[in-house]
Amino acid sequence: MTGEGQFDIGKSEKALGQLLPILKAANGETIDGYHRQGIRKDWKTVKLGQIKTKQDILAARIAANCVRRDLPEQEVKGWIEELAKELKRNNGIKPGKYAETIADLTGVTLGFAAYYLRGTPFVNEGHRNDIPREGREIRISDIALEAVKRKEKEVKEFEQVAEKVVREKSLDEETKTAILDEAVKYHLSPDDVKVRLNQVVDAVKAQKPIPGTDVKVIIQGEWLVGDIEKASSQFLLLRPQAAKELSKMQLQHCANVIRKVEDHARTWLKTLEKEGS
Repeated sequence: MTGEGQFDIGKSEKALGQLLPILKAANGETIDGYHRQGIRKDWKTVKLGQIKTKQDILAARIAANCVRRDLPEQEVKGWIEELAKELKRNNGIKPGKYAETIADLTGVTLGFAAYYLRGTPFVNEGHRNDIPREGREIRISDIALEAVKRKEKEVKEFEQVAEKVVREKSLDEETKTAILDEAVKYHLSPDDVKVRLNQVVDAVKAQKPIPGTDVKVIIQGEWLVGDIEKASSQFLLLRPQAAKELSKMQLQHCANVIRKVEDHARTWLKTLEKEGS
């Protein structure tokens, strides 16, 4: 997906013509195509008679934009929240079902909708605190909230392990600072910092050189895991239903790209299984 700053629609219009029309609701409100509208007043426009209400317009805007390009997080969050408010006003959505309803309306994934609803009243609305967690229905919005809590927990754990480094009596200030700098620079997890601290303490007490090999493996591993997580999360955000918007040439190109990814993924799995055995 491509952000607005990385794409000049004016140039593409001169070279290829008008590939995407401006989409308007039944009342004439623009759903998608503000930038195209600014380039040429006579840009091809399609009026969607079935899009009549504010709820329809918000859902259509999310569906038309979020599948095709990267957008500022606050902009998407604003659309999702506004749609949730409209759903509450018009439909009386069951508490905890907003993410699911938005996903059904717009075609985005449950995780995508839940992510952008985090920190809003729609995440926990209607949840009863007196019911044991084991007895509650697990909601996708809960999962998004738990992810945020896990991140907060990791920050606290890092603070605790950093304090442990600072209080370690067997190390001088220079060594303590080096461990903490290493942790920040290479984004080590709290557990990795503990491993590194124990390595350094053991080496100092045994009057041996401080080892560097293990921490290098940890650092490289963190980078690799992070890259794989980013690539997979980006790919999972793309909806297969969006294939309807592609030309025959684009369909063929995407199919070839995905086949390459599929082959590469199989090779990775074989390697991981071999290394793990």
